[in-house]
Amino acid sequence: MRLVSLFVLFVLHLSSITSQDLMDSQASSSAILTDSIDANAPALTKVTVQARVGVLLDEIPISERSDLISLLQTKDNAWWRQRAQQQIDLTSYRLTYRTYYYNQVKYQLVLPGHDQWSFLWDDDPPVVETRQQHKLFTRGYTMTTYILSTHESIKKSEQSLKTIGGSWIESFTLPIDPTLLLQRTGFACLDEAQYPPGVADPEKISFLFDDTCDMETSIVINDLGCAQCHCTLPLPTQSCKVALRTGIGSLNVDFLFTRVAYDSSIAAQYRAPSANVNGADLSPSDADLQGTRVLYRYFPSGSCERAIDEMCIGGFGWRRLLYFDAVDRNVGTVDLDMETTDFVNAGIAQTPPAQEIAHGLYEYSSCHHHYHFRHFGNFSFQTGSQVPTSSKRGFCIASVDRWANAEWAPTWSDFSTCETQGITRGWSDTYQAGISCQWIDITNVGSGTNVGTLVSKTNPDGLLCEGTLQKYPNGSQIYEPTSFTTLSGQPVSKQSCNVIPNYAANNQVSASVIIPNTGASYVTEPCLESMQHFGPLRNCEFDGVTPLVRTCSPGQQTSLTCTFNSTDDYQVLRVCEASRALNTGTACRHQDGLRNLLIQSGPIGTTFNFQCPSAKSGDSIEIGGVYSLYTAQLWGDNPSSVSCN
Repeated sequence: MRLVSLFVLFVLHLSSITSQDLMDSQASSSAILTDSIDANAPALTKVTVQARVGVLLDEIPISERSDLISLLQTKDNAWWRQRAQQQIDLTSYRLTYRTYYYNQVKYQLVLPGHDQWSFLWDDDPPVVETRQQHKLFTRGYTMTTYILSTHESIKKSEQSLKTIGGSWIESFTLPIDPTLLLQRTGFACLDEAQYPPGVADPEKISFLFDDTCDMETSIVINDLGCAQCHCTLPLPTQSCKVALRTGIGSLNVDFLFTRVAYDSSIAAQYRAPSANVNGADLSPSDADLQGTRVLYRYFPSGSCERAIDEMCIGGFGWRRLLYFDAVDRNVGTVDLDMETTDFVNAGIAQTPPAQEIAHGLYEYSSCHHHYHFRHFGNFSFQTGSQVPTSSKRGFCIASVDRWANAEWAPTWSDFSTCETQGITRGWSDTYQAGISCQWIDITNVGSGTNVGTLVSKTNPDGLLCEGTLQKYPNGSQIYEPTSFTTLSGQPVSKQSCNVIPNYAANNQVSASVIIPNTGASYVTEPCLESMQHFGPLRNCEFDGVTPLVRTCSPGQQTSLTCTFNSTDDYQVLRVCEASRALNTGTACRHQDGLRNLLIQSGPIGTTFNFQCPSAKSGDSIEIGGVYSLYTAQLWGDNPSSVSCN
């Protein structure tokens, strides 16, 4: 999340939130008044939610549903837990940025990590039910967790929790089936404010999910870019709540936060971890780096990703990209405070903030439309003896997740936007896969059996203060010169810092990556998240249909008849663009496909039409007239051979 002017955005949001919505989230008046507690005393807040989670059956042909239901009936509690976690994760955006959803002063109420969630499943077994005219296979659950904090911290996050017995309700509208949201509801539930259009990634929806998003008839633009929920054309024609109801089936869910008496045994069960570093200390997350994905994308001439301040693609045209998340935690007991000035001012791109002029620490990102700290991270990828493909990334540094559920980690952060950059102790910054330039261009890297190593190094130039800031007696920050300059040649100064010993020892992590065959992407790989995705809309378990590059008449309707022989009655067929420059198919996602449909088995086959790709504007190589085909089972990873003519 990199919102620079959330206040502007949520003035618009508040106009769409009814008074009843706010009334539904008012605090209980039954609190026991105990606000004489010491500010640093440990505090415990219980969180409970009751809901149902399930699998949407609408997209499965009626004749096949009984087989899928039989499969789902074999799923254990671990499988259902993972599905429920995906549903609950959809609350993260609003709980992180809840400050901007209320007229009253409120701060973050971020849930602890998945490991600190306890699930109790309903006694009744999973059932097929009809909800809002949708067929779903569902199961009920209760999730309980505890937020560990100090008294003063939870009090600042939510005044209603300042007393033992005080409570607060956050209400959400959530999909019963939390998967494939982009495919089923489009951009209706995605808050793209201050992001470039089209940045939403179908596998990372929770980072942008906002159930308060309403319909918008035009795009509001300010100096910082799009200033509303929807920034990608065409604009959604439904609000999020309507889209969920008509596209999936939804339910209203209340998350009850209750301040309870501190219990050291409960705290020990839910605490993670203890702190042991006296100073700010950054550490990239090894686990988050593991979820890499390969994807083909086309970049027209002039794309900002090739601008001098980004340079995250090796050229224009079709590129093959290695997507990955970058999560950096502050594992120390002191905030990483960048002491930035307010970046929200008129003509931000032309009139940089005073601190950028004085110290050169921040440079404007033409893709992200706000200022980045250019020396935040360095990423490289290498296979065998090939020269590593390296890329330095500038980040807007912000606290977007409270990863530590412990008394030493505040429940709130002042560094939630790009206006004031930093990472609160016990919090982390996340640049999720899908954000512009959160990848490495591997177009020229070999494929097939090549195993490479992805390396993430945080604070490679030592310009971030991993320790404690050094200040003048009057409290102002001391800066010292470095050997670096900005892209415009301005000298860069850094904050003077009393650095912790061996600060760089935990600044690097790596992950082993297998590069799939040419013409393959993550769409042709096994489904992530323990086989949670079913049906024709998923982006996994597809196989390419040879030949991978087929010809047609550019811009014209093309007719195909496809057949296969199998005990399966149906298979999924996806039509994707192909690349003349790379001489391969592109293994596209559902949202990028030319056509996605079910085909029937047997000698007659299925006949359908699609529009043959036209020439790419200004591209002398990609002149259109080529496409590729990919096929998958309705579920499972063993599709039959398909013939298309």
